[in-house]
Amino acid sequence: MAESESNPKKVPPTPELPAWVFLVALFVSPAKAQIVSQLHHKWSPALPLLLLILTIASLCSGISDYRSYSTATQEIVSHISQDAAPLGIQNGRLVWSPELETPYNYVHENFAVQISENAITPSPHRKAISSGALQGLLFTPTEVRYWLALEQGEPMERVLLDQTQLRTLERSFGERGTGMFQPEELASFASTLCKALLPVVCGLHFLLYLKTILFCLIVFAISSLLFHREVRRNLRDVLLVSLGCSIPASIVAFLWYAAAPASWGFDNIYCVAFLLYLGIVFWDAKTSVISEPKQ
Repeated sequence: MAESESNPKKVPPTPELPAWVFLVALFVSPAKAQIVSQLHHKWSPALPLLLLILTIASLCSGISDYRSYSTATQEIVSHISQDAAPLGIQNGRLVWSPELETPYNYVHENFAVQISENAITPSPHRKAISSGALQGLLFTPTEVRYWLALEQGEPMERVLLDQTQLRTLERSFGERGTGMFQPEELASFASTLCKALLPVVCGLHFLLYLKTILFCLIVFAISSLLFHREVRRNLRDVLLVSLGCSIPASIVAFLWYAAAPASWGFDNIYCVAFLLYLGIVFWDAKTSVISEPKQ
């Protein structure tokens, strides 16, 4: 007896849930899934699941964007190459076909490509904007500018390539024998550039999605600490609950956004889904306590 009293039986630890079981439990029994997550005091499996969902969604969004901008780029390059090719860099200056009449203006949907002999022209984007363009590229012999139309005033401009950078590009193009591109070479170069941009586009989507999720997570944690004194010593549990809620909200938001991207922005869809799921968790916890038989 003395030995049994001095060596009490240890309570076995709560078994960890596999990631797929935890994911199913978040939809079938939200409150119990959150309780199991808090018992372990671990970031897994919630955090790896969320990162996996973010990665998959970012890849899908990036590939979808790649298809659209790659198709648009090929159409623009095909049209420009017919009019301006051969196009390239010589002596640190952009050159194009001498038969091209400048200023040249081509608008594809809401994107414009302009070519002008003068580095500074009065209101060079007015014609493009009147044709429905909201943004575009302006090529001059000494630089390449990106411009964005504003609701009021002159468009915002940013120099993408100046003459020094053009000389650097000319040296790199010189390795292939010439700095001039024929139409088929322009198409190949545009295709390679679009593929090279795919990881960047996927990464930008990942950061944008992560920003929204972190915003809701932080707001929930701060509001819980401010208005619920009993959780002030359990910040980790608060973060685990919000992390668990972010997984179903992310799945619903991504599916909705993929089905109807023009309806709402992802930020709005996710915030609504997060709040609704949070309410479902509290409702499930309350009904579980009420339905639990008294001993």
